[in-house]
This record gives sequence, structure tokens and C-alpha cells, in this order.
Amino acid sequence: MKTTLLGIANKAKNRKEHRFGNLYELLNEKNLLDSWSYIRKKRRNG
Repeated sequence: MKTTLLGIANKAKNRKEHRFGNLYELLNEKNLLDSWSYIRKKRRNG
């Protein structure tokens, strides 16, 4: 996952009062493929 997304996740966890801007900009083919790969690796068989 991109470090920018990890930074956003950490900020969201640690600073509940913070409001984020345009997350739509982060939706691109690379991030979607990275996310899909992560989900596939973490899935359980069965």
C-alpha cells in the first residue's frame, strides 16, 4: 500500500477530530490492484 494511504490511516486512527479532503484522488488503478492483492492474500480458504 502507498505510504500516503498508510499516513492517512494512521492520522484517522490517532486524530479522530480531523476531517479529510478528497480521497477520490487516491482511487486509481495501482491502489485498487494493491488493495485487491492484499485482500486476496488475507482471505481464508473454505
